[in-house]
Amino acid sequence: MKYPLLLLLFTIARLNASAQLIAARIDKYDIVYVGIDNPITIVVEGYACDALIVTTKNGTITGSTGHYILNPERPESLALAISAKTDTGIKQLGISVFHARCVPAPDAHLGYKNGGTISAGAMRKIGGPTAYTGDCANMPNNVITSFTITVKRGNEVLINRKLSNGSGVRFSDDKDVANMLQSLQKGDKILLENITYKNLSKYCNNELAPLDFTITE
Repeated sequence: MKYPLLLLLFTIARLNASAQLIAARIDKYDIVYVGIDNPITIVVEGYACDALIVTTKNGTITGSTGHYILNPERPESLALAISAKTDTGIKQLGISVFHARCVPAPDAHLGYKNGGTISAGAMRKIGGPTAYTGDCANMPNNVITSFTITVKRGNEVLINRKLSNGSGVRFSDDKDVANMLQSLQKGDKILLENITYKNLSKYCNNELAPLDFTITE
């Protein structure tokens, strides 16, 4: 997600009256993400950085002297209102606009797989589904909070149960599910559906794709 300094995104707002420039640069990611800290640098032509005041109505922005941390709340257009302290009071300078987006959703996994076949022995050792973020190494880790598990043997449904735990749901949270996984046989089908994870914003979708496995031995 990091880019060379000169290649990072700039938004420029030109003031008509004075041809002043306001430059706002995203320092860490290529776009602004909801629910996480986004470092931003802001400079204004003709004004000292320690004189700047930056506010937003979408989330929070903290910091000073040109270096700020922006944490948007909603995945939508985000305006930064920029002003400056002067000898005669606060002067409105302009607005820089970004578009805040949800952090890319992780993939649900059992072990290191997101479907296909899995051995009964491996299944017995897995504590529960995990959220895998792939190459997004700089993104926060996600926690699976709920899912529905169905185990079938032929046409018979052995168990169908919803598990939920805001701190990270595990198979051991339900004794019947835990016991069922210890008695798996070759050919059994395991389906995890309605998988949700602890999202960074209530305005972003928190449901992941289902997992479908067949026990091999």
